[in-house]
Amino acid sequence: MDGGNFVSNNIDTAIITKAFLLDNCLEEAEAKQILSGLTGYKHIAFIDYDEKDLVPHSDALLMFGNANKLFMHHDGSDHSAAIE
Repeated sequence: MDGGNFVSNNIDTAIITKAFLLDNCLEEAEAKQILSGLTGYKHIAFIDYDEKDLVPHSDALLMFGNANKLFMHHDGSDHSAAIE
């Protein structure tokens, strides 16, 4: 996995763009199971990305400030992502 597309709180949560699913020909449920098994994380979230981005990394969109605080980049567009 490309490191820039894996943002975590280093405890139990990781956020990855859906480009990971396309790049690895995986369904979301299967990818969550694999990644949870590899990391031990309980929460794996896949977020949308702008398909015009050359490198669709989650670290360009957000970062954890601490275990429970998430900072998101907002460029003024209507594009938004939901974290499950």
